[in-house]
Amino acid sequence: METPWEVECLFDSLGSSHTGLCLDTGHCVYGGGDPLDEARKYRELLGYLHIKDIDARKLGEARQKKLTFNQAVETGVFSQIGEGCICFAEFFREMRAARYSGWVVVEQDVIYDKVALPPCESMHVSLQYLEKTLSELTYTTEQGRGSREQVAGNS
Repeated sequence: METPWEVECLFDSLGSSHTGLCLDTGHCVYGGGDPLDEARKYRELLGYLHIKDIDARKLGEARQKKLTFNQAVETGVFSQIGEGCICFAEFFREMRAARYSGWVVVEQDVIYDKVALPPCESMHVSLQYLEKTLSELTYTTEQGRGSREQVAGNS
């Protein structure tokens, strides 16, 4: 299940069951969705996040050529995190606002003999990007909190 329509149909049919959602950011975009919109829509149901990035240019080419999923993966449609089209700073700001506290799995769909970087190196680059993004998010939040405290203390 990847498209926003498929996910919506599933949760409409499940009603008020206790089923949660694993939102895969890359598969969401691959299926035509926006991970930020889907996270907002299903914020109460999110139990797992799969953090994956996607190359918008290669996705467009895959769609134009009508490639299968595996063929698209072979072309490198899923990029290292931070090198694709997903704005993870905005995504994680939303997760913080939603007080998300579930699992976060960092992954990349690849065909192992068709990658620019070996998987361990690629994951290292992706994790460095995420660490930087999350530390900047934390810094921004702390700066904002400090500013509000200063304003409150001066009034």
